[in-house]
Amino acid sequence: MAETAPEAPRMSPEELKSRLGDEDLIVLDVRNDKAWNEAKARIKGAVREDPNQVLAWYKRYPRDKTIVAYCA
Repeated sequence: MAETAPEAPRMSPEELKSRLGDEDLIVLDVRNDKAWNEAKARIKGAVREDPNQVLAWYKRYPRDKTIVAYCA
């Protein structure tokens, strides 16, 4: 039987909103191109990353920060 990875912790929209601007928080917008281009809203300060290229960018982010990735 294949072992599965543990589920990542989740942050509520209210908690995220209260932490925006915190220097220990990195927000990653990982929506696909179509969803990103059609988006009516974006989180101010979020960094856009291609969800299909995780191996190319994940090491850029420090492990001692809280990283929030969102796709919707």
